[in-house]
Amino acid sequence: MQAKCPSCEQPITMWAVMKAPLPSAIRCPHCRKKIRVRGVAPYLAVYLMTVLALAAWLIVARRHNAISSAAVIVIAIIALAFLELLISAIVLRRARFEKPQT
Repeated sequence: MQAKCPSCEQPITMWAVMKAPLPSAIRCPHCRKKIRVRGVAPYLAVYLMTVLALAAWLIVARRHNAISSAAVIVIAIIALAFLELLISAIVLRRARFEKPQT
């Protein structure tokens, strides 16, 4: 099932979710209205814990000279891009999209 904007009923794209700084700041790519997102707190908690664990692992590995600074940057960019894509897909599949209360 494709997630749809509660205002215009057009599909919400993966890019609309990915470019939002927070899930509460998603805007419809068609009508540009804000969309209220419900039911994503557990996924965002997992996202945050994963980012913190990755950062800790990279810091420890770098301090022990196990990997170079360039490798840290490359690993961080690739991991964060993959994680953002994964979380955006989960939000599109699992979240409830509603009109914001005014």
